[in-house]
Amino acid sequence: MDSNTSKYAEIVRTLQEEMRDGRYRSSSEFPSVSALMRRFGVARATVVRAVSVLRQLGLVRSRVGARTVVTRKGRSVSGSLGLIVHSYAEMFPPICRRLLTLAQLNGFLLMVGDTSGGDPNTRPADAMRLAADFVRNRVAGVMYQPLAFHRDADMANRAILGIFRAANIPVVLFESAPTVDSDECDYDMVGIDNFAAGERMAAHLVEAGAWQIVFAVGRYPTEGNVRRLEGARFRAAKSGIGFSTHFGTAAALVRKIRKGTSKRGRTAILASSDHYAAEVLAALSLHGVKVPEDMMLAGFDDVNDARMCVPPLTTVRMPCEDIAAEAFRCLQERISDSKVSPRRIMLPAPLVIRESTGPWHLRKGLKT
Repeated sequence: MDSNTSKYAEIVRTLQEEMRDGRYRSSSEFPSVSALMRRFGVARATVVRAVSVLRQLGLVRSRVGARTVVTRKGRSVSGSLGLIVHSYAEMFPPICRRLLTLAQLNGFLLMVGDTSGGDPNTRPADAMRLAADFVRNRVAGVMYQPLAFHRDADMANRAILGIFRAANIPVVLFESAPTVDSDECDYDMVGIDNFAAGERMAAHLVEAGAWQIVFAVGRYPTEGNVRRLEGARFRAAKSGIGFSTHFGTAAALVRKIRKGTSKRGRTAILASSDHYAAEVLAALSLHGVKVPEDMMLAGFDDVNDARMCVPPLTTVRMPCEDIAAEAFRCLQERISDSKVSPRRIMLPAPLVIRESTGPWHLRKGLKT
């Protein structure tokens, strides 16, 4: 995380804490930009960015030619909650917006910690600093997206959860579990049923005419990726078609597939995410392989990449607002009663069929 990004976020968290503690009960008490520049020793742009975040949260308001004042929401906050995300892709703004609304309706500040804008190699350390900040700020609870796609992800997740456990701060995990041993995890988890999503996608590919499925995933798969793979493998075996896996880059995957002897049109590549599927599509295009004419392609999550690709990608949609609402409900219950048994809530995720998996018999005039 670069210094400017971390500094503005630190200012936001400090001012949120002061609102929670009742420092700004009068609308005339909120400091000016100049005062904040002097207090924190930062440039005007950093303060303006921090105040802009507070304004978006509905905690302050500014009028042209007048000073910034604390809103009624800012003066009525009774506590704060923490949110840590590591992958601020398109699916997370709607999650954050929903959580912000729910927090405000229930009298909480939502303190958002986002590590996605910094150096990927420093994300574990950045997340640990955020965890320590939340403990110092005495948050009532935390919603945490486990770190992924990093060689030290499991170790970092355990350390971060340990920080909150030592401070007796309840935590709800969303999107995926911190390790593949999630059945033994003693935290509430909210996400989609990734096994069912993988199975449903594979069933569609079989129906569309695939004779073999190649499941492609990056070097550091999440538990969600693994469950998607298992679901797809189960359906492929039940349907009697070929199934293989690839761990690595999109370019390496395409080179491997081009060396194979299978009929291209009957092969379907199922990528672990839409972002990865978009990389695969670009690599296929470089080698003159057309989708869906020569090969089918699908992904997961239904981010902008899926809709903007040519052709648009078949995918599984992440129910972002439902995930946010369930995570918030679980955290509220966990704050009220720490003895509630850990829950694993898996929400349904709809299949979205687009042109990238056009059925073989429709494309080639053949029967499957």
